[in-house]
Amino acid sequence: MNDINPRQMAILGILVVGLVGVFVYQFGGMMGGSSSSKKTKTAAVDTQPRFVDVDIDVSDLLQKVQGVNFDYQQQRTDRDPMRPLIGRGSATPNQGPAPVVSAGGVQRKSITGIVWDAYAPRAVVDDEVVGIGHRYPDGVEVYDIEEKRVTFKVGDSLIRVEMKEPGQ
Repeated sequence: MNDINPRQMAILGILVVGLVGVFVYQFGGMMGGSSSSKKTKTAAVDTQPRFVDVDIDVSDLLQKVQGVNFDYQQQRTDRDPMRPLIGRGSATPNQGPAPVVSAGGVQRKSITGIVWDAYAPRAVVDDEVVGIGHRYPDGVEVYDIEEKRVTFKVGDSLIRVEMKEPGQ
């Protein structure tokens, strides 16, 4: 004990007394050592009835419950849950072969904005935000996005479409 600092012993004693105080404060109510104010609150709660008797006729209640007549097989729709409900991808599937796209059809695509980034550029084509690799239902693919134009791939052909300038 001679090599232990008396200051450390005093701090340890204070911490032990504080710890005992915390235990008494936290667990005193469960051990019967709670304060008188807690006893009055508990007594007030204990005097109130916990359950209220109510006359309910269960069979009458069950008769009032209405069932819903729903036949899933009749009501279900043939819709792909991964296809958006609105927008360009909302056309019904299995409409037959994709239409043949001409270069003129791709040239008429309206490019109204480009967010150019070296790693993940985006373009607004016909009011739809697309990235490189986006494939339209008609088979047209966004091949490349540059600062002022978008390159589309139709079959083996690459078609470049310039971005619309404001007011055009």
